[in-house]
This record gives sequence, C-alpha cells and structure tokens, in this order.
Amino acid sequence: MHQLGKRSSLRRPLSTFSIEQVCDFSLEDFGCELHTTAPIMSLLLESLVFPQPSAIHKSNDSELDLETEQDEKPSRFTSIGTFSENTPSPQKSRSRRLAVQIAMSILLYARSQKINTMPGVLGYFLYCFRTPKRVIESLHRLGICISYHSITSGMKSVAEDSVTQLRRLAADFPPLFAYVDNMNVFAWVRDQRRDNQAEMLNYTVGYIGLNPHPAGQHMLL
Repeated sequence: MHQLGKRSSLRRPLSTFSIEQVCDFSLEDFGCELHTTAPIMSLLLESLVFPQPSAIHKSNDSELDLETEQDEKPSRFTSIGTFSENTPSPQKSRSRRLAVQIAMSILLYARSQKINTMPGVLGYFLYCFRTPKRVIESLHRLGICISYHSITSGMKSVAEDSVTQLRRLAADFPPLFAYVDNMNVFAWVRDQRRDNQAEMLNYTVGYIGLNPHPAGQHMLL
C-alpha cells in the first residue's frame, strides 16, 4: 500500500486534470501497474475471488468419474466444452479481475484521497452520463468515485486544458472559424413544467472548422 501510494500516476490533482488523462485511461494499464507495484497484494485479493487450480482439477476428475458410472445423466460441462461449472468463463474472469482492481482502488482512496486516478475517471464517466448528484455522493462515500464537487472542479480543469489546446491549434492553423450555440435539455422528464425546472441542463456546444492547406483550396469539413 505504501509503494502504491507513492506512484505519481495514481495521483491526479484535479487542478491539472486534462482531457488526455480521461481519454487515454486504460483499465489494462491500471491493472498492470497495480500488479507490478504490489504483486503480493494483487495475488492475495485474486485468490479470494478466483477458484484454486487444484480444486478445479479435483472437481473435474470427480465429475468425469460420475459420468463414467452414470452415462444417462446430463453432462455437467458447459456448451463450450472447456469450462466446467467451477471454472469461470473469460467474461467472468475479466469481471472478477476488474473487481479486484476496484477493491484496490477503494483501499487506496480510503488511505488517501489524493490517490484518485480510478475514482476520478469513474466520477467523470458518471457525470457525463447524467448520473444524479445523490447517487454520485453515495458512491463517493463508498470510495468508488470522487465527490460531486471534485468532479465539477475536474471538468473545469479539462475545459481549461481544451481551451489551451484550441489556442495552440489556432496558432498553427490561422484560417479557422468557430461556431457555438446553447443547448437546453430536460433530463429524465417527459415534458416541461414549472416544478421540474431544476432538471434542465444547460450546455454550450460548438465546432471548429479549419483548412490545413489554405492556399487556393476550399474549406474542409
């Protein structure tokens, strides 16, 4: 836990949250980093959710003996033919491995709220899918994601980073134009009424048009 707490990649200050940290986040890389830094802890948690190989072989042998004695009974193997009831399928194995990663993330976030890579990305994901504030705050108390206030701070940092990148793009490609407009959406309501005005979400959407070859050529879409 101490070695994981010192990993700079697991610490994402919300004041420096960028769009690359959100888009380039990978569960596989996150799991590899946890396993490389804390292999004993990873194997300990995996041993709690994955069946032991010896138990699997013993169960398979007993099932084969039972099928030999009673051929008329249906087979206990799955339709795939390579996995028994006690052997997790690839989908279940991936889900269990993800559960181990989430458990380690919760433990690290409980140790220090500065170790917030996984909770920060999950909070950003939940907010973008219009998860209610009460749900986010409940998940925050469970250690799964960051708080609602921290999510909004991270989104402001991502917006500032996007503005910086856009200005850098404008400096590299001078002939461009921007178009913006407001978008008002009522989330999870059937119609607009006076008692559901708090459900309105106000966004500003837009796009940028640029021509990387402005010399005598038409504008690109």
